[in-house]
Amino acid sequence: MRRFFAEKIENNTAVLTGSEAEHLSRVLRLKAGDPILVAGEGEEYVCRLVQVEKQRAEAEILQTRPCLADPRRRITLYLAYMKSDKMEIVAQKAVELGVSALRPFISSRCVKVPEEKAAAKARERMSRIAFEALKQCGRTRAMEVGMPLSFSEFLQEISGHALTLFAYEQSQKPLKEALCGAEDIALVVGPEGGFSPEEAAEIEAAGARQVSLGRRILRGETAAIALAAIVAYETEC
Repeated sequence: MRRFFAEKIENNTAVLTGSEAEHLSRVLRLKAGDPILVAGEGEEYVCRLVQVEKQRAEAEILQTRPCLADPRRRITLYLAYMKSDKMEIVAQKAVELGVSALRPFISSRCVKVPEEKAAAKARERMSRIAFEALKQCGRTRAMEVGMPLSFSEFLQEISGHALTLFAYEQSQKPLKEALCGAEDIALVVGPEGGFSPEEAAEIEAAGARQVSLGRRILRGETAAIALAAIVAYETEC
């Protein structure tokens, strides 16, 4: 059954507009009476199309069920800002792995520090990529993509999570041992040049725990994906 995202759900009806309605009507050539699956916030709806136009479609909701692909915990990935293509890869894979929010930040060794206009454009593109990944992996709840935080803003934010883990090349702490049953987990990945000793100390002072991702030095995007994948698996996110 084809799966779509509704603009709104009201009066036992799912309303699809824009690109979703256009894909339904012009590409797939679905018509009134055809069954579809509609994704909502945390739920899926088994529906039957009742009206199909080029830019709008309406479907009667026949059954409501929880979405089993949505994350069971809230995982926020804090990622030191890097080149756009690498950020986009991380955004896509983070959605697939159950990350709830992607929060870029600036550290002293970032190879790229964007201006506000460029950062807004990059965020918009990452959000589009994240939405496509959302549709592909079966989730209904979108991953939030934030604007870059300053290092001080980043420190303030991570202090508010129940558990914060940061990948640090000098750590000997196995990741699995640092995990607990927290429902709100923050993951921190630095730039390819790593955190300075001063930054690492500040991150720990904000309540984060150092963890190791193994004996080898990983690229930033590899570390982010590996950290998210391990945590998602171990916590059954």
